[in-house]
Amino acid sequence: MGANWLQAIWRALRLAVLGASGLLLLCTHLLAAAIDEEEKATGGASWVVSYMLVLLCIVLGMICVLHPSGRRERARPEQYGD
Repeated sequence: MGANWLQAIWRALRLAVLGASGLLLLCTHLLAAAIDEEEKATGGASWVVSYMLVLLCIVLGMICVLHPSGRRERARPEQYGD
């Protein structure tokens, strides 16, 4: 029972993180507009938020690419020349 419960929580957590990152990516133009407004008001460059967004996208991309598969058995090696 414990393993299924943890898997369900892990799936829900992954879905929440991916949903939040998708929402963040869809709203980047709004964040960019807010940064431009802030930059005009203060006169300084606000590059920290931009770098944090890029770092977040890279980390989420790495998580998606390096996510282990749920395969229970190992893949059979291909045999050539038979």
